[in-house]
Amino acid sequence: MRRNTAAAFFCEDIREEKNGAFTLIGIMPDTITVIRPSDDAAGKFVPMIPKLCIFARFNCDLRLSFKDAYVRVVAPDDSELIKYSMASDLREAIRLSNEKGNLLGGVNFRFIMGGFTVVAFGHMKVEMAVDDDVILAGELQLVPFEEKPTVVSTAS
Repeated sequence: MRRNTAAAFFCEDIREEKNGAFTLIGIMPDTITVIRPSDDAAGKFVPMIPKLCIFARFNCDLRLSFKDAYVRVVAPDDSELIKYSMASDLREAIRLSNEKGNLLGGVNFRFIMGGFTVVAFGHMKVEMAVDDDVILAGELQLVPFEEKPTVVSTAS
């Protein structure tokens, strides 16, 4: 049974409560549409999402030993938007979880991007890795909104 798991959620906002709990607001579906600029607006209008948040969690076996661990966000054009080394956070989570008698160790990550510019349409991915074990924690497919012509019937 696999003991290392990861999950990431794309949402509109993340709030941290006073008790340390997180509230995710506006969890997005797997695919969202983004307005594509018209040909005459190219260069003047850049597609964007006003606020894009990612909440990610990595759970692991308490006996896990590793050299490197990271979480990264990859844009649809395969450019790396964010890469964060989670090795020290994960080691501390494992230590604390062992002290508390938990079955798993886990770390949470929040990424908040205001005015997120859509550089390409396609799959945006969140990957979490420990050494060579890379887990696709979540993905959001960005597709262009295609405005369909309005059909008006004049028949009576």
